[in-house]
Amino acid sequence: MIYKDTQIYPKVAISKLKIPLNQAWLSKKYKKQRDIILYHEFQEIKYRKKGFGEKRAHRQTVIDTRKYEQEKD
Repeated sequence: MIYKDTQIYPKVAISKLKIPLNQAWLSKKYKKQRDIILYHEFQEIKYRKKGFGEKRAHRQTVIDTRKYEQEKD
């Protein structure tokens, strides 16, 4: 994913899964959760762009995603 002129991606997406840059692949079995999964992934990209490491970005994104889910209900 290119986000504000910075390439941010999980290594496994490129090396093992061969997912092309700027694409997100989601299994059909997660169709009902698509919105929340995409929200989570874009939040994580935002934090990586801000300079957070992978683990810190993920932890903050989990917090944000929980809040997002509560607001949707």
